[in-house]
Amino acid sequence: MIEIIPNYHPMLVHFTIALITTSLVMFILSFVLSPWDKIKQECLITSRWCLWLGAIATVFTVIAGFHAYFTVAHDSVSHEVMKIHRNLALITMIFILFSATWSVLLFFKKKSQVWVQLILLFAMFSLLVITGWFGAELVYRYGVGVQSLPETSDKGHKHSNDIKLQPSLESHHGLK
Repeated sequence: MIEIIPNYHPMLVHFTIALITTSLVMFILSFVLSPWDKIKQECLITSRWCLWLGAIATVFTVIAGFHAYFTVAHDSVSHEVMKIHRNLALITMIFILFSATWSVLLFFKKKSQVWVQLILLFAMFSLLVITGWFGAELVYRYGVGVQSLPETSDKGHKHSNDIKLQPSLESHHGLK
């Protein structure tokens, strides 16, 4: 593993996010572009492929997430958030795998259930956003999986701007 990266989960998760989001956007575009049948069909094909590839990426993302869950240093407070993130990720993965499998079956049966697929895509995206929120909390609020910041001081380090730091940054930088 690359030394600066404690695990592969942060890299893989962005494939899941991008592919599922693109699947939803392309599916919505197929509605907007419905008067142009050729473009509509291309959007639907892209949506399907992104969903299917997103499902595969999700499996690897969750595996890497479990590796991170058991190996990345964390405290008891962040552990509680990690459990919520893990549980939401499992629910999200099951939902994505179900939707992708259902989509494959419909494809081979040459059937389409547009409204059901749209609802499934919105639900998947919503679960992905909520799960991602807790993942971001782990990194940005609790610092899980990141290297420590260097010590800061005002000696020989001046900025010429008048930007006021957020209260949390003021205390971190010893400016309060």
